[in-house]
Order: sequence, then structure tokens, then C-alpha cells
Amino acid sequence: MSLRSKIVLVLVAVVVLFVGIDNGLQRWLVRGRYLDLERKQAMSDLARITAQFGHAGQELANQAERLVLLPSGKTRLDPEILQAARIDLAYVCETDGRVIDSWNVPSPTGGELRLPQFPRGALSMGHPLVECENGERTVGWMTTENGLMLVAGTTSKKAPELRLIVGCFVDGGAVRDLGHVAHVDFDVHLLAGPIDDVVQERLDVVTSLGGPAHELADGERVRGWKALNNLRGVPVVLLEAVSSGAIAAHGAQTANYAMLSSLGSSVLILTVLLVLLRTIVTGPLHRLTRHAVAIGQTDDLSTRFDAHRNDEIGVLAGEFDSMMAKLADSREELMRASRLAGKSEVSTEVLHNVGNVLNSVQISWQQSVEAIHAASLEDLRRLAEDLRTRGEAAITYLSTDSRIERMIDLMEAIHTSAGEDHDRAVSELRRLGDGIHRIGELVQSQGRHAQSVDVVEWVDLPKELDEVLSASGLDMNASDGLLVLRDYADVSRTRLDRHRLFGVLVPVVHNAIQAMEKTGAHRGTLLVRLRAENGAAVAIDIVDDGVGIAPQNMTEVFAGGYSTRGALGMGLHLAANTAREMGGNLTAESAGEGKGATFTLHLPGRAQGVRGAA
Repeated sequence: MSLRSKIVLVLVAVVVLFVGIDNGLQRWLVRGRYLDLERKQAMSDLARITAQFGHAGQELANQAERLVLLPSGKTRLDPEILQAARIDLAYVCETDGRVIDSWNVPSPTGGELRLPQFPRGALSMGHPLVECENGERTVGWMTTENGLMLVAGTTSKKAPELRLIVGCFVDGGAVRDLGHVAHVDFDVHLLAGPIDDVVQERLDVVTSLGGPAHELADGERVRGWKALNNLRGVPVVLLEAVSSGAIAAHGAQTANYAMLSSLGSSVLILTVLLVLLRTIVTGPLHRLTRHAVAIGQTDDLSTRFDAHRNDEIGVLAGEFDSMMAKLADSREELMRASRLAGKSEVSTEVLHNVGNVLNSVQISWQQSVEAIHAASLEDLRRLAEDLRTRGEAAITYLSTDSRIERMIDLMEAIHTSAGEDHDRAVSELRRLGDGIHRIGELVQSQGRHAQSVDVVEWVDLPKELDEVLSASGLDMNASDGLLVLRDYADVSRTRLDRHRLFGVLVPVVHNAIQAMEKTGAHRGTLLVRLRAENGAAVAIDIVDDGVGIAPQNMTEVFAGGYSTRGALGMGLHLAANTAREMGGNLTAESAGEGKGATFTLHLPGRAQGVRGAA
């Protein structure tokens, strides 16, 4: 996994963790507050329902003054008016409880309804609707055999000596209708008859608390209970209100919005961080990594990263470039030392082998000299002088003297001795030639051994060509009347053995200089051209305006021993061989004598950065 991927994963994990923790805290803190508001809303709904019942009782008391008490202060109980007002009971009594007038709604079985709580003769002084202070109103619930009744007792200012009592029966639906006026959804549980276990359990909770109770109905709603007591303080109605959950839902929605906001902000921050990290950290590190991998793959230690930054990555890139430069210098020194060590080893071996052969050559030479000195030439010289002194008489002497036979024997002996000396000298001279040839083979074989291993490296061809010219005694402009031109294509780098490159080009440049000098012209022009060919392959042209090459000599230019100056003629021959060893070839072109020549070194495709002429 790359460093960039690791950083992205860590940042994403941090963002997810942050959003999760933030959302959890918000839901834990905000949800509790919103649920508390939801609880307060449920309790407020119960309070509004209770208040609405109180308003209904007060309205019932007001109806008693309007419907029972006449403007004159006298009372009138009109059944039709009372039933039309949905009043089921009406009593007029004195402050001591004595009943002056009364009316009850008819019984469903016929006749007037009789209620033990409301006797016809008189109400007890302890009756909750009679017992009051300063004529205050009494409003509340009473439980009768016929059901739950909402009652109200009041003392009118028009007749302060009278106590007006009215009541109406209510069931669960009626109670619910009264509560709906408060715009609250709730349930009513009448406690006058049998009740189920759940209602009993909730009634016990409310009774133990002495006030309203509540619980969480579901994730967002709160259920509240409140008991309504009758005038004796006994619970007769259990109200159950469930909040709408809008407040808690709004809280949850707010938490969701907050989470989305946090997530959006985190994603934005994450994106900005990733862009900054990619621009400032991971991007440069990735490029530096690719740069290092490319160096490892191409073995090119001369390329530089060139970060141009002042931060830690810039320092790292600068130190990396410096390290590569030092490594390149160390490799150059190591190659130079290795090449010198190899040359020294080859030279030592050559000297040893040549020394051994030279011993044999020296012996052969001495024996040849001795054989020549020992040749029987003195007798032949004396015979020749004797014949010369006799002059014309020599013929007579040779024809008449009896010693002629001895002379012939002497000449035959001289011939035989001279022949033997000649044969021995020739034999030793052949041995001497074989020794010299052996020396040549040793030197040549050791030279091939020394060149059998290429030291291939990335080189800057324009720079190497300038060094070739410098090694040939030429600068970049002119030297000794020669004009030096260069035409370098932007072939920045290629892989080759720079020493073999010198071994090819230096003899070619020397040959061009000598060809221009032989023209006798005051000024010659040498063109060194570097060009690309066939993709990554390159060619180096050495063009001169010297004496040129005759057509019949074109096939002999690179042959060993060919020379027009009386020299050994090995320079171009060795250069062509070295070019082949580099994987390329050296060619020559000329339009004829006096028209100059072009030598071209073709190198295989190992170049970088071929972009055109310089």
C-alpha cells in the first residue's frame, strides 16, 4: 500500500470517528433536552385538559345563575330550559343546606331520578357543595350510582342567602369532548367501575407520586397520566395524554442536520487536506520515489530531481541529488581505477610473456650472428684476390696449373660450408621471425582480453565529443588554421563505453586533420555532427574538406596496413574494429580526390532525450 493510500485511509478513519462521536454526543445531549421538552409538553397538555374541566365547571356555575335565578332574585327550575342546557340536576337551598327547590333529570326507567347524594329535604352542612366560605364557588366531580357527574355550587350576589347547585352526568366520551376543546389528544379512564391491571398500575404510580406521572412511550413520544379527584379527594378519572413527538422529532432532525453538516464540513476539510498533502507532501514524495526507481532501472546517476523547495522535502531531494552526484563521482573514480588496474595487469602479463619470447629471439639473433661470422668466406676471398693478381694469366693458370684440382676442391668445400652457414642463419632468422610474430600475437591477444569487458555507462554525448576534439588538439572554434564547427542534436544522454568511443573518434579526427593538412590550403573546415536516426539510435559524422579518397581506395580504407602517408595504417582499422565491438559500425564516404570525406559512427538505440538539432 502506498503512503498516499495510508494517509487517505487514516484521514477517512479520523473523519468517520469524529462524525460518529460528534453525532453521538449531540444525540445524547440534545435528545435528552428535547425529550425533556416533550415531557413538559405532555404535562402541559394534561394541565390544559384539567384547566378545561375547571372552565367547564365554572361555565356550569354561570349557567346556574342564568337559568335558575331570575333577575328579581327569585328561583325558577324550568325542566325544558335545564334539559336544553344539558343540566341533569338543579338544587336551590339555603346556606344551612335546606332544599327550597330541586329538579332531577327523569330516570331512564321512568319517574324522576333519585340520587342519595342529593336528598330532597335538605343537604347536610358537610356536603361539599354546601360547605363553602364567603360564598365561593365549588366545582368538581362526584360519583353517583348513575355515573360520574360534574357539579358546581355557587352563591349569587343577587340572592346571597341562597346556594345554587347544578350538575350534569358525563361519560368517557363527554369527558373526551370537553378535553378536545383544549386541542389535546388524550384518553379517559373512568375509575367508577372495574378497571384493568394497566390502568390500575398507572393509577398506583400517580397516587404514589401525588401528582402527574410520565414515561417514554416510544423513541420520540412521552406518555403522561393525571388523576382527577372528586370533591371528597378520591380519584374518579385517570387522564392519559401522549405527546405528538414533534419536539423530539425536531430534535432528532436537528441532530441529523448537525451530523450532515459535520460530515459535509469534514469531507470538505478532508478534501482540502488531501489536496494540500498531495501538493505539498505525497505528490513530491511520489515523484521522488519514481525518480529513485527510474535511476535504479536505468542506472543513470546523472539525472537530478531539482525540487527547488525550502522545506524538509526540498532538503531531502537536495541531499538525494547530492548523494547521486557523489555516487556518480565515486563510480567514475572506481571505473577509472578499475580500468587502470586492468591496464596495469595486462601490461604486466604482456611484459612477462614478451620477455620470455624475447629471450628466445635474442638467442636466435646471437646464433644467426655467429653463423654469419663463422661462414667460410675468408678462403673464398683469398682465392678471389689470387686470381685478381694474376690478371690475364689467370686463364692460363687455371688451365695448366696442376693445383686447379685442389682449387676446385677448395671451392666445393667453401660452397658446402657457406651453404651450411646459410641454412643455419636462415633457420635462426625464421625462429627470430616466429618469435617476433609470437610477440605480436601476445600483444594482440592481451589487447583483446583488455577490451573484452565493456564499461557501459550513461554519458553526455555533446560533452564527450568536445573532449574528443580537445584530445585531438582542437578547441571549439579554430586551431592552427582549422575551423571547427559542431552540429549537435539534443541527444542528451546515451549508454556506451566512453573509452571505446574515444578509441573510435580520436583516430578518425586525426585522419581528418591530416587529410586537410595535405591539401596545402591555408584554412580547412572540420564539422562534427551529432544526429538521431531510427528512434533512439544516434550517428556521429566527422566531415572534412581534405584530400578526399579515391574511388578505388574506398574498400581499403579500414583495411589493416592501409596508409597514404607511409605509416603503419592501423588507426582506422582499429577504430572500425572498436566500433563493431560497441555494437555499431564505422563507415566512410567521399565524392573523390580533393572533395573531402565523411566518416560516420553509427551507434545502437540507447539514447535519451532525442528532440532535434542543437
